[in-house]
Amino acid sequence: MDQVNAPIEHELRISPGMLALVLAVAGFVLVGAADGQPDSNQQGALRLLALGAYSLAVLVWGLSRWKLAAGRWLGVAALVVIIGLGGRSLNIPHSLSLLAIPTGVAAALISLRGAAVIAAAETILLLA
Repeated sequence: MDQVNAPIEHELRISPGMLALVLAVAGFVLVGAADGQPDSNQQGALRLLALGAYSLAVLVWGLSRWKLAAGRWLGVAALVVIIGLGGRSLNIPHSLSLLAIPTGVAAALISLRGAAVIAAAETILLLA
C-alpha cells in the first residue's frame, strides 16, 4: 500500500473563490437594500459598501489566482473591512457580534493560527 506523506491541512481548506462569490452576492444584497431606503444618505452608504464588496471580490479572486495564500488573507481582511465599515457607517446596533464571522472564515480559509491572528487584529482595531 502506498502512503502519502503530504499534510492533509491543505485539503481541508475552502477556496478563496467561494469567499469572492460571497462578497459579490453581498454586493447584490446591499444594492437591493439601498433601493428600498427612503433616506438618500443611507442609499449612498449602502451603494458605497456594495461597490467596495464588488471591488474586494474581484481583488480576492484575482489575487488568489496569482498567490493563493495572499488571496486568502485578503479575503478575510475584506470581510473585516466590509463588516467594520458597514456597522459604523450605517449605525447598525450590535454589529460587533458580526466580527466573529471573519475569524470563523479565517479558520476555514487559512488555519487556526490565522484565525487567532485575525481575532487579535480585530481586538486591536476595536481598542484603537
